[in-house]
Amino acid sequence: MVADDLPREKQNARPGDRELLAVLHNLRDEGVIHRYILLSSIHGDRHDLSQKYFGARTSKVRDHRGVPRFGWVAGIEAAKTDYVVHFESDILLYQASAYSWLEAGMALLARQPASMFIAPLPGPPVADGRLRGQAIFPTTDDEGNFRFQTFSSRRFLVSKQRFLKLLPTRVCYTSIKRAGLMRLGLGNALLPWEECVSRALQGSEYYRIHLRCPQAWTLHCPEHSPGWVQSLPNIISKVEKGQYPERQGGTMTLILQGLA
Repeated sequence: MVADDLPREKQNARPGDRELLAVLHNLRDEGVIHRYILLSSIHGDRHDLSQKYFGARTSKVRDHRGVPRFGWVAGIEAAKTDYVVHFESDILLYQASAYSWLEAGMALLARQPASMFIAPLPGPPVADGRLRGQAIFPTTDDEGNFRFQTFSSRRFLVSKQRFLKLLPTRVCYTSIKRAGLMRLGLGNALLPWEECVSRALQGSEYYRIHLRCPQAWTLHCPEHSPGWVQSLPNIISKVEKGQYPERQGGTMTLILQGLA
């Protein structure tokens, strides 16, 4: 499913809107995507979404960096299933043929009431089982899975019904001063959605959990250079086979030279 998070209305269509909708329509007809949704058609409008998910209305659809804030929540709201899985477009996934991390994640959500978001192992496995390059060192649950009380929007499995217990994830600001200026129509002081969810997690009993199972792991590709684009088919082929250089072990951020 693709969520178009720009709050346009038909009568206020911008140049290029028809072309975008035509592309989405074709992708759906070709089976590349199952469906696409428009923000303006979800739960009334973005103000309703903002009230439900952030506890307040806002005139801003993007955070202070210019990153959209409503794409994730619109997708969750529009999903017709309880379980929702999200992957950003620069995430690579390895999964062993006889293993399903989604099935493992749903089972974990069922037996651990304090689990909120589930994701595969961040980075390929290493012999010592450690994670490298984490800003915050995780704890572990009774099963050895990694637990964080911070959130990452890069990839996650969540139960809509359980997520409701965390809502609203209150709007967060870069500073009180900038928040005041924004209310006067000057600038944008909104912190990213990730930060809102992280703060809500830290004030709750819930956790983000990464499965420790080495049969599924992910890589994040922050570099989108021409070299990365050129190397991507080869990188994907190696990841699908579970192949990676030793120095990539335990690290989720792609080391381009090692996999290219």
